[in-house]
Amino acid sequence: EMVAQPLWSSIAQSYIACFGKKQQTRALQEFWKDQLGLTSGASSALYHEIAKLKANETVNRCQVFNAAAVNASIDASEHDKLKAVIAVEPFLSHTEYLLRYLAQPGLKKLDEETIAQIERLRAEILNASHFDLHDAPAQLRKLHTDATSVGDIRTWLLTMLQYHKQVMQMRGGSVWCELNENNQFKHYFAPKLGEKLSSITEYLNEKPWLHSYYLETLQSIHAGLN
Repeated sequence: EMVAQPLWSSIAQSYIACFGKKQQTRALQEFWKDQLGLTSGASSALYHEIAKLKANETVNRCQVFNAAAVNASIDASEHDKLKAVIAVEPFLSHTEYLLRYLAQPGLKKLDEETIAQIERLRAEILNASHFDLHDAPAQLRKLHTDATSVGDIRTWLLTMLQYHKQVMQMRGGSVWCELNENNQFKHYFAPKLGEKLSSITEYLNEKPWLHSYYLETLQSIHAGLN
């Protein structure tokens, strides 16, 4: 019925002229970048770095943020946002990986070998914990307090698992795993670890940023506009 309307042909042709091209016009690109908040501030610096990548190139999140953080076109407050992510993300990645690792069904018992591996990861968490907590959200402060707490490895793990339990309860979910009095792990859910991250040794060799910060979304937007 709509196709039969007098103006349909004109509208359809105009739509094709505007959007039916493989590469969008510069004006349309700038319009959508502006609408999506990509023309100023930290987001524009990140988008600028994403635009340098080849089609479907894997996004190295750490490299993108470090490059964006020295972009001279944004003001100091926007630089501070990028630097805050750079400072905090290693700590967040290490602590999240710990919980994902503990939740894997293949981890049966807190034996000497497992303790040695977890101690290595704990040391990395402590090394990555030296960032400014000024104005940090309460949840990050709580995680920082628990992750940097003293005590033997069992006590520390129980503290981290209790933090995880509280977070999951706030979200209306269930814990991934528990550690019983016999140092055995009981598993309820196994989140993915990602490729080549099945062991702490592999993870520490890679030290990836586990959180995307929407960089892959920016890559998709760039591909769509170009």
